[in-house]
Amino acid sequence: SVENAETIFNFKELEEIKTLVEASKKVDEAIATLPSVEELTLKDEESIINARDMVNNLSSKKYLVNLEKLVALENKLEEIKALVEESKKADEAIGALPSVEELTLEDEAAVINARNMVNNLSSKEYLVNLEKLVALEVKLEELKIVTETPNVPEKPVTEKPVVEEPKPVV
Repeated sequence: SVENAETIFNFKELEEIKTLVEASKKVDEAIATLPSVEELTLKDEESIINARDMVNNLSSKKYLVNLEKLVALENKLEEIKALVEESKKADEAIGALPSVEELTLEDEAAVINARNMVNNLSSKEYLVNLEKLVALEVKLEELKIVTETPNVPEKPVTEKPVVEEPKPVV
């Protein structure tokens, strides 16, 4: 009968919805295990990619609860990757500088250039060689002081200066 056909159709539709809800729940659980946006690191990239693949494999995203979290994590991950890439250029400039022991005053322009690159970064969080740059800057200042101090030999003091006793005023 027509009524039975309608009931069978609805039952089939309900089964499809149930399957979709169950699949969505598994994806939501996977997203829930991901770190918060504040705790996100590059090490989480693979987990985020896997969660996105799970989302993309769903026939409908209508029953997902945590999709906004995944999107926020994906956006933050892209931001972190851009900051890391930006930091790499400054790190490479610092890495190309000589060691503290080999530094000379001729390296001053390269040290200043590296410092300017660091100062122009939107975040220093992902820099690897910052300590080296600071050490080079300190050494450079020491080299400048040594160079600026005139090399005048000290005169040996051979005799005490004569100090006259004040005469009493009468």
